[in-house]
Amino acid sequence: MTYRNSNIDRTGEAAPEPSSVAQLRREARKARSLGDAAFSDDARQQLYEIAASLDREATLMEAALAAKAGPAARRRPATAHVAPR
Repeated sequence: MTYRNSNIDRTGEAAPEPSSVAQLRREARKARSLGDAAFSDDARQQLYEIAASLDREATLMEAALAAKAGPAARRRPATAHVAPR
């Protein structure tokens, strides 16, 4: 069975994309930055919790992407993306 939207997997769930992970990481950094500048301890704590939640979600998406890539992608050395000189 083929799917028209390549971002949808067989379960009907949207498959994570690397750009989504990067966006979550950016939003987590913004939340931490706002937390650092917050005046009240309650606001600071809430923003730090939001940042932690975004980081957890990004980590889960990275794991899903790695699982989808399969074992061959996990065995590739970290420098495999660098072009030879």
